[in-house]
Amino acid sequence: MAGGTNAAEKQNILKAAFKGALSESVFEELPQSLQEQITQNLNMGRPWDEGVAEAGASGMLAGAFMGGTASAISQAKD
Repeated sequence: MAGGTNAAEKQNILKAAFKGALSESVFEELPQSLQEQITQNLNMGRPWDEGVAEAGASGMLAGAFMGGTASAISQAKD
């Protein structure tokens, strides 16, 4: 983008970042983090729900950051 970024392009980048963050965090990282924590707990003989909420929250934050950033960068290149 040699001439800069106009308002419509900025809005498209923000929309892409939001959609990517939502998709990566809620639909990918959250379920994966929950499954991993529950499986680990069961294998270690701990209560199945120990640390599950924390693992889910961490997964969502990581997914939002990764998905949002990657989508924004991808959209900005287009």
